[in-house]
Amino acid sequence: MDVKEILKKLVSYNTIKDGQNKEIMNFIENYLKKYDFNVKRINKCLIAYNSETPSIGFIGHTDTVNYESWDGNPFILQEYEDKLIGLGACDMKGGLAAILSTVSKLDLNKNKLALYFTSDEEISFAGIKNIKEFITAENVIIGEPTDNTPIYGTKGVLELKIEFYGVKCHSSTPDK
Repeated sequence: MDVKEILKKLVSYNTIKDGQNKEIMNFIENYLKKYDFNVKRINKCLIAYNSETPSIGFIGHTDTVNYESWDGNPFILQEYEDKLIGLGACDMKGGLAAILSTVSKLDLNKNKLALYFTSDEEISFAGIKNIKEFITAENVIIGEPTDNTPIYGTKGVLELKIEFYGVKCHSSTPDK
């Protein structure tokens, strides 16, 4: 499968609030087993590796935020003016598709990889909390979109419990 076909398949899963997370993880697992990856599941995560001592790892999440309005079906990948549009196509199913497509192109005898797929990133970060102790790769790349600017390290997280009253929206569209 090429990257576009993989993305089409990933977008087809409704992973809002982990809705079809089991199904998308099954697809990823079956795909990676074709390339002789060892796969294990830990809570809301899938870990795949082709070596006990991976030198590089890739992390991505499968869940998406909800949408308020959408022209057409958000779970059908569409192409418009050289852009691929579908729920999660950018954050972060596009990154997952790139990872999976790359696996099919690498010489896996020379590349020691660990792949970490989590869910529940958009809601409570439960997926990454479940596997952080299982990350064994020497270097890890998180495939979140960053305007094509590499970021070294992380911005961290601070959790507070605050109650707001009003209209819900995603942080990318606060004007709504």
